[in-house]
Amino acid sequence: MFVEKVEQQSGAYKRHTETPQRTVFLVDDNSDDLDLAMRTLRKTSEFCNIIPLKSGDALFDALTSQGVFREGIGQEDDHEAEFMIILDVHMPGDDGIKILQELRDNPLTADIPVLMLTEDTGTAAIEQTYTMRANGYFTKPLQETHINTILNIFEKGYGPDITRP
Repeated sequence: MFVEKVEQQSGAYKRHTETPQRTVFLVDDNSDDLDLAMRTLRKTSEFCNIIPLKSGDALFDALTSQGVFREGIGQEDDHEAEFMIILDVHMPGDDGIKILQELRDNPLTADIPVLMLTEDTGTAAIEQTYTMRANGYFTKPLQETHINTILNIFEKGYGPDITRP
Protein backbone atom coordinates (compact mmCIF):
# COMPACT_ATOMS: atom_id res chain seq x y z
CA MET A 1 0.00 0.00 0.00
CA PHE A 2 1.30 3.43 -0.85
CA VAL A 3 0.48 6.67 0.87
CA GLU A 4 -0.25 9.48 -1.52
CA LYS A 5 0.75 12.98 -0.48
CA VAL A 6 -0.16 16.18 -2.23
CA GLU A 7 2.10 19.18 -1.74
CA GLN A 8 1.59 22.67 -3.03
CA GLN A 9 4.62 24.09 -4.83
CA SER A 10 4.49 27.50 -6.54
CA GLY A 11 0.72 27.42 -6.94
CA ALA A 12 0.72 23.91 -8.43
CA TYR A 13 0.12 20.63 -6.65
CA LYS A 14 2.68 17.88 -6.80
CA ARG A 15 1.66 14.29 -6.10
CA HIS A 16 4.02 11.64 -4.88
CA THR A 17 3.77 8.35 -3.06
CA GLU A 18 5.84 6.88 -0.33
CA THR A 19 6.09 3.37 1.06
CA PRO A 20 5.07 3.18 4.72
CA GLN A 21 7.89 2.43 7.15
CA ARG A 22 7.54 -1.25 8.02
CA THR A 23 9.54 -3.02 10.70
CA VAL A 24 9.53 -6.80 11.01
CA PHE A 25 10.79 -8.35 14.24
CA LEU A 26 11.92 -11.84 13.20
CA VAL A 27 12.30 -14.14 16.22
CA ASP A 28 13.85 -17.61 15.88
CA ASP A 29 16.43 -19.37 18.05
CA ASN A 30 17.80 -21.36 15.09
CA SER A 31 20.45 -19.33 13.25
CA ASP A 32 19.98 -21.19 9.96
CA ASP A 33 16.20 -20.66 9.98
CA LEU A 34 16.70 -17.02 10.97
CA ASP A 35 19.15 -16.43 8.10
CA LEU A 36 16.88 -18.13 5.57
CA ALA A 37 13.86 -16.09 6.70
CA MET A 38 15.92 -12.89 6.51
CA ARG A 39 17.00 -13.68 2.93
CA THR A 40 13.39 -14.41 1.97
CA LEU A 41 12.07 -11.14 3.44
CA ARG A 42 14.85 -9.14 1.77
CA LYS A 43 13.63 -10.27 -1.66
CA THR A 44 11.11 -7.45 -1.51
CA SER A 45 11.72 -3.79 -0.80
CA GLU A 46 8.45 -3.55 1.15
CA PHE A 47 10.15 -4.13 4.50
CA CYS A 48 12.23 -1.15 5.57
CA ASN A 49 13.69 -2.68 8.68
CA ILE A 50 14.10 -6.38 9.51
CA ILE A 51 15.31 -7.01 13.05
CA PRO A 52 16.56 -10.58 13.66
CA LEU A 53 16.23 -11.78 17.26
CA LYS A 54 16.95 -15.09 18.98
CA SER A 55 14.59 -15.03 21.99
CA GLY A 56 11.47 -13.56 23.53
CA ASP A 57 13.60 -11.46 25.90
CA ALA A 58 15.44 -9.98 22.93
CA LEU A 59 12.07 -9.24 21.29
CA PHE A 60 10.76 -7.33 24.30
CA ASP A 61 14.05 -5.38 24.53
CA ALA A 62 13.77 -4.49 20.82
CA LEU A 63 10.12 -3.46 21.18
CA THR A 64 11.11 -1.21 24.06
CA SER A 65 13.95 0.38 22.09
CA GLN A 66 11.57 1.02 19.13
CA GLY A 67 9.18 2.86 21.47
CA VAL A 68 6.35 0.35 21.22
CA PHE A 69 5.63 0.55 24.94
CA ARG A 70 4.84 4.26 24.75
CA GLU A 71 1.16 4.99 24.16
CA GLY A 72 0.34 6.03 20.60
CA ILE A 73 3.47 4.51 19.06
CA GLY A 74 3.30 1.68 16.56
CA GLN A 75 0.33 2.76 14.50
CA GLU A 76 0.89 5.21 11.66
CA ASP A 77 -2.79 5.56 10.87
CA ASP A 78 -6.00 3.64 11.33
CA HIS A 79 -5.34 1.26 8.47
CA GLU A 80 -1.76 0.14 8.29
CA ALA A 81 0.61 -1.50 10.75
CA GLU A 82 4.05 -0.11 11.35
CA PHE A 83 5.35 -3.18 13.17
CA MET A 84 4.92 -6.92 12.69
CA ILE A 85 6.36 -9.89 14.55
CA ILE A 86 7.23 -13.21 12.92
CA LEU A 87 7.67 -15.60 15.81
CA ASP A 88 9.00 -19.16 15.98
CA VAL A 89 6.70 -21.40 18.00
CA HIS A 90 9.31 -23.79 19.45
CA MET A 91 12.17 -22.05 21.25
CA PRO A 92 14.03 -22.87 24.47
CA GLY A 93 12.92 -20.92 27.52
CA ASP A 94 9.81 -18.94 26.69
CA ASP A 95 8.35 -20.52 23.58
CA GLY A 96 6.46 -18.62 20.91
CA ILE A 97 3.07 -19.51 22.42
CA LYS A 98 4.01 -17.94 25.78
CA ILE A 99 5.46 -14.86 24.05
CA LEU A 100 2.29 -14.49 21.94
CA GLN A 101 0.20 -14.63 25.12
CA GLU A 102 2.36 -11.91 26.73
CA LEU A 103 1.99 -9.73 23.63
CA ARG A 104 -1.80 -10.17 23.57
CA ASP A 105 -2.14 -9.51 27.32
CA ASN A 106 -0.42 -6.11 27.08
CA PRO A 107 -2.71 -3.37 25.68
CA LEU A 108 0.29 -1.67 24.03
CA THR A 109 1.23 -4.78 22.03
CA ALA A 110 -2.11 -6.59 21.81
CA ASP A 111 -2.85 -5.42 18.27
CA ILE A 112 0.59 -5.81 16.70
CA PRO A 113 0.25 -8.40 13.93
CA VAL A 114 1.99 -11.66 14.88
CA LEU A 115 2.71 -14.45 12.43
CA MET A 116 3.75 -17.80 13.86
CA LEU A 117 6.51 -19.78 12.15
CA THR A 118 7.24 -23.43 12.92
CA GLU A 119 7.98 -26.90 11.59
CA ASP A 120 4.92 -28.23 13.46
CA THR A 121 2.05 -28.96 11.08
CA GLY A 122 -0.27 -30.46 13.69
CA THR A 123 -3.76 -28.99 13.74
CA ALA A 124 -3.76 -28.63 17.55
CA ALA A 125 -0.77 -26.25 17.44
CA ILE A 126 -2.30 -24.27 14.60
CA GLU A 127 -5.66 -23.97 16.38
CA GLN A 128 -3.94 -22.88 19.60
CA THR A 129 -2.12 -20.01 17.87
CA TYR A 130 -5.32 -18.79 16.18
CA THR A 131 -7.24 -19.05 19.45
CA MET A 132 -4.60 -16.75 20.93
CA ARG A 133 -5.16 -14.27 18.08
CA ALA A 134 -2.15 -14.99 15.88
CA ASN A 135 -2.62 -13.29 12.51
CA GLY A 136 -1.12 -16.15 10.55
CA TYR A 137 0.74 -19.44 10.74
CA PHE A 138 3.49 -20.56 8.37
CA THR A 139 5.44 -23.78 8.28
CA LYS A 140 9.20 -23.49 7.94
CA PRO A 141 11.00 -22.51 5.93
CA LEU A 142 9.58 -19.04 5.27
CA GLN A 143 9.12 -18.86 1.51
CA GLU A 144 8.59 -16.20 -1.13
CA THR A 145 5.00 -17.42 -1.49
CA HIS A 146 4.40 -16.20 2.09
CA ILE A 147 5.37 -12.60 1.29
CA ASN A 148 1.98 -11.64 -0.20
CA THR A 149 0.20 -12.87 2.92
CA ILE A 150 2.62 -10.91 5.10
CA LEU A 151 2.03 -7.76 3.04
CA ASN A 152 -1.74 -8.26 3.20
CA ILE A 153 -1.60 -8.44 6.99
CA PHE A 154 0.53 -5.28 7.09
CA GLU A 155 -2.06 -3.50 4.93
CA LYS A 156 -5.01 -4.65 7.06
CA GLY A 157 -3.27 -3.11 10.03
CA TYR A 158 -4.20 -3.47 13.63
CA GLY A 159 -7.46 -4.62 15.03
CA PRO A 160 -9.22 -7.39 16.81
CA ASP A 161 -10.53 -9.09 13.67
CA ILE A 162 -8.24 -12.01 12.95
CA THR A 163 -8.93 -14.00 9.82
CA ARG A 164 -6.98 -16.96 8.59
CA PRO A 165 -4.85 -16.33 5.51
